[in-house]
Amino acid sequence: MAVVYGEVFCNLSPDADHRNAIGSLVYQSYEKSLSSNGGKLSVNLTENAQAAQGQTPFESEFEIAFLMAAAPMGDGLMPLSVQKLTQIRKNQLSLWNQKKLPSNELMRWQQNIIAAGNFDAYNYWLFQSARADEFNQWTKEHQAQYQTWLDWLAKNKFVIQIPDFQRLYFIRGRH
Repeated sequence: MAVVYGEVFCNLSPDADHRNAIGSLVYQSYEKSLSSNGGKLSVNLTENAQAAQGQTPFESEFEIAFLMAAAPMGDGLMPLSVQKLTQIRKNQLSLWNQKKLPSNELMRWQQNIIAAGNFDAYNYWLFQSARADEFNQWTKEHQAQYQTWLDWLAKNKFVIQIPDFQRLYFIRGRH
């Protein structure tokens, strides 16, 4: 699940150049995962999925939630932008929580960012190298909002307290 691990790396890395390079790759992975054929949207974010017997793999649940979150955009989805991807990711988290699916440290982090009102700025920060023109335009129009995000981030570092990324299928219902 490259998009999850890549985003975790971005949140942990103190090196802005590495973070921007990986953030760009995460964005490209999302972009390449989406395809539309005859008005039918498909998503392919996983190559392998593992699960304990009788359980749905985390990767499959993540992919389905992403597809369901993207579907309302229909033909307007492509070309993908940070703004559109941000909306999809918000919808995906909302669906995930409504279905009470098992979360992980990254999803709990994203929920904290949403609760603080910083999710748009977070996504522009995360994907700034993938869409530099869009990032520059957005930050120009939202300077205060972006600074609020940077101030919040300085006080709220991403920390992995529960190493649950690799083991989600074993800890269903734990979080």
